[in-house]
Amino acid sequence: MNLTLQFKNIVDRPECSISVNSQTVFSGFVMEHFNCNLDIEEGPCRLTITHINKKPEDTIVENGVIVRDRSFELEKIIVDGYDFEELVWQS
Repeated sequence: MNLTLQFKNIVDRPECSISVNSQTVFSGFVMEHFNCNLDIEEGPCRLTITHINKKPEDTIVENGVIVRDRSFELEKIIVDGYDFEELVWQS
């Protein structure tokens, strides 16, 4: 399986962990593009993207409004050439 992820709005060097079927395939600083080839059995598959190592002080709040936040957004999920655009939503 070829997995491609595209991220946007990457702010303040966030870190993430990417797992497929509970197997970690990446852990580190978020990059705009991530691609890997995986040897997995045919059948159901679970993709997990976790924002890691974020601390409360990574979110800057002024007058009750978040003005800066260590963050990133998932823009695309492509598996074997198929764009799962219906799984990417506004957060």
